[in-house]
Amino acid sequence: MNVLKKLIPAALAVALMSAMPGTAFALSSSAAAAAVASATGGQVLAVQASGGGYRVKVRVGGQVKWCSVSGSGSVSC
Repeated sequence: MNVLKKLIPAALAVALMSAMPGTAFALSSSAAAAAVASATGGQVLAVQASGGGYRVKVRVGGQVKWCSVSGSGSVSC
């Protein structure tokens, strides 16, 4: 599976992780950033590890906010 993660874009990797529950994937910070950028259409400013996932700081329409990405790749802002 590591080969797949290198061959496909990060946003697609996150989508695949969400579609395959029970499969062990390690979410990377770049995959978390890509997931938030895709979900919000904003510019990622920072990524911090948080528990089993990441906190991602994003600028959307002139506002800055933090989003959470779980270890499975789901995004909440």
